[in-house]
Amino acid sequence: MEQPKISLCMIVKNEEKNLPRCLKSVQNIVDEIIIVDTGSTDSTLQIADEYGAQVTVYPWKNNFSQARNIGLGLARGEWILYLDADEELSLQAQKAIGKLLNSPEIEGYIVEVVNYTGKSVDSSRLVHQNCRLFRNRKEYRFIGKIHEQILPAILKNHSNAQILKTDLQIYHYGYMEGDDNRISKVQRNINILKNELSVLKENSFLEYHLGIAYYELGETRLALEWLKKSFQHLNQGYAFGPTLVRNIALCLYDLAEYRETISFIEREIKNHPDYTDLHYLSGLCFIKLKNYSRAIKDFQKCLLLGEVSSKYTTTFGTGTYLAYYSLGRAYHGLCDTEKAIKNYVEAIHIEPSFTEPLYPLVKLLKKKYQNINLVLSHIETEFDFATDYGLGLMADLCGILREDQLALSYLDRIKASGELSRDLKILYAKSLLGSGRYNAAYDYFNNFTVQTEQMQGLILELCLATWLKNPRESIQKINVNLLELLDVNVKNVLYSIDQLWALDKEQSGIKKFLKDKAQQLGFGGKENIYIQLTKQISTNQEEYADTVLYVLEKCLRYRGIELFKKSSRLFLELNIDQWKLHFFLGELYYKYEYYNEASDEFLKSLEFGVHNERVYHYLGEICEQRGLLSEAENLYCHALNMNDHVLEYHLSAIRVALKRTRRVIKQIIKIMPRSKDINNELKVIDYCLQKLG
Repeated sequence: MEQPKISLCMIVKNEEKNLPRCLKSVQNIVDEIIIVDTGSTDSTLQIADEYGAQVTVYPWKNNFSQARNIGLGLARGEWILYLDADEELSLQAQKAIGKLLNSPEIEGYIVEVVNYTGKSVDSSRLVHQNCRLFRNRKEYRFIGKIHEQILPAILKNHSNAQILKTDLQIYHYGYMEGDDNRISKVQRNINILKNELSVLKENSFLEYHLGIAYYELGETRLALEWLKKSFQHLNQGYAFGPTLVRNIALCLYDLAEYRETISFIEREIKNHPDYTDLHYLSGLCFIKLKNYSRAIKDFQKCLLLGEVSSKYTTTFGTGTYLAYYSLGRAYHGLCDTEKAIKNYVEAIHIEPSFTEPLYPLVKLLKKKYQNINLVLSHIETEFDFATDYGLGLMADLCGILREDQLALSYLDRIKASGELSRDLKILYAKSLLGSGRYNAAYDYFNNFTVQTEQMQGLILELCLATWLKNPRESIQKINVNLLELLDVNVKNVLYSIDQLWALDKEQSGIKKFLKDKAQQLGFGGKENIYIQLTKQISTNQEEYADTVLYVLEKCLRYRGIELFKKSSRLFLELNIDQWKLHFFLGELYYKYEYYNEASDEFLKSLEFGVHNERVYHYLGEICEQRGLLSEAENLYCHALNMNDHVLEYHLSAIRVALKRTRRVIKQIIKIMPRSKDINNELKVIDYCLQKLG
């Protein structure tokens, strides 16, 4: 029996970057390639010709179905496969597609479209189903000017037609971050959808896609409005109904409307009880609300249901590795270190490209072992990090733990076999800065002249390297074009620090910088300009304070404590409650393990009469680290008296009470070393302390 022929049908415009990948994936599968070009001005037509495609140039008329149907009319194969240029047929689909063509009772096949959504082809992907392979019949034509569909035509002409779901996959790269054409395509789609709706007035399908388009642009509130309109007009039985529910919940979650999200899901989940994504979103909301026990139930339900890509549009992983990761976060919130570690590890084992759990994992391991070598040994035993990618990841983890010298050792191992990638060069520069090699760090940072997403941070770190290598050196040496790339608040703060640190002028700071800047711009003594600029600071107090804190934290991260202390004078020019200022500074000191300075700041915050429970808990932790257990217990109890809803406060009080008991028991054992009961008590306490971390 002769194998039925397949015609690949596509519409394209300016797809020179994507088209070769797409056509290469089907060149040994399809018998002809039909391309309808709607006005390419790049090398798209030449690439199509190289793959033997039959090209028809067709003027774009804001109608996707019309363009697709031109291609269908030219196809001669018994079957139609349609793809977009930013897609490719998976290797699994390439091998299996031929076996589907000899079943006379089947009119079409539904495949899984895997949409990659991250910066690279990794674990970030959204999966939905679509009919992409169907019989070539003249009555089968696409409908809809946008988000065109073929299934309605098939079912209209063959009401009993069998459309079979398959596990064949098409990979779609158009949603990935960094796609330059994506925004313009979405805006084009919005215009078409609005024009259609101006005629039809109400259409749930078009309203749904308009909501999705606005979501892609980051206009979440507008997206939610359109999705809710679609939901109001939705007729029962529409295939996109469950996805609509999911996306409304997703918008509510993104807008931090956690209780409303939960209420909405609870109302709708009875209609879709096996939709893993709804349970997953519910769990994420409970984590945000710190109801960790309830979140655990949701994520366990996700694991019970598993992946549902064959039935629903889904974020892949909600039934496996994402659920394990979220379970780890929930147990982390409950201070159950062992279960958190176990679930983080399980998530990475299932999906090795999903590295996000590694970062909380190493922090928990550091807390557990109190020894960096044991932490790294645990990680290297659990996972295979022998490749250059793995070594780079280990270096990044060391950076998170502020073990910069170790980070350099991992990166040097990569350098021994080849050149570092741009991202690893950036990490190398940061590790040099963190390990105190300021001159080398300065040279590295000075070489990053091409703009990247990390440019703001790189310029800030270049400024830090400038000051730390030579306290009398001004950042005015740095290329002014680089400094102009900075956010205006960051730039103002950096210039102010420069005056405090390198130039050491009196009355320096943000206000001094703005006054000087006004004079440089030729305003001279026009006080109204200076007043206008300083009023801007007064208007944006919180914004400026946040920027100062951001820059100050970088100082401590790279061990510039003297720079930090001097730069913190910038707060004197901002109208901030003094207790809050000392509390913020104390938190930063505490985070970077400057405990003496943290204690001083926390005590100063209490002097202003505002008794914050977190201050007492921080002071309790510092006392506990110093072995002052009675003082620590009193401080923990004080925090508990102020707020007994925080689990961490309870666990801290229990832990320090056990430590005090352990200290007493060890004294008794010195007197009664052979007492079996006393020694057993010590073992029980040691076990409990181990569990408490």
